[in-house]
Amino acid sequence: MYHELAKDGEACGSSAWLTATLACADAIAREFASQPFGSIEQLIGTHGEIQAASVAVPTVHHLPAARALMNAGIDVLVEKPLATSLAEADELIAVAKSSSRIGQTGHLERFNPAVRATVSTYHQSDVLRSPPVERVHPPVSRRGRGARSHDP
Repeated sequence: MYHELAKDGEACGSSAWLTATLACADAIAREFASQPFGSIEQLIGTHGEIQAASVAVPTVHHLPAARALMNAGIDVLVEKPLATSLAEADELIAVAKSSSRIGQTGHLERFNPAVRATVSTYHQSDVLRSPPVERVHPPVSRRGRGARSHDP
């Protein structure tokens, strides 16, 4: 995602790439004049200026990857879903607190290819229109115990 931002001229700096394969990391790193790594341990051990990392791996690897990075003093943005269970999410929060690091979940859909295609089509269409939405939750006065999720 970040290399796509850079291609689009967005302000986004990268100094290192770590992907599922070193060949893939190497290809991306060459394109953006940065350094590829074969493991989180290698990245942490040899690249001390990293301030933040995006954890975009399969969800089952979010906890170990984010834990290693935060324990090394690196803030993390973990792609959604954050964890495979509430217990893992709680552990990620505990690691962020104990290491005094920022642990954040990514919810950005701006660069999702499906969203981009839909927005582009919408702006080019005379037919597609968004229906008006006045309210999608109950009024404040009706929230709380026994509140309904829609108006009668």
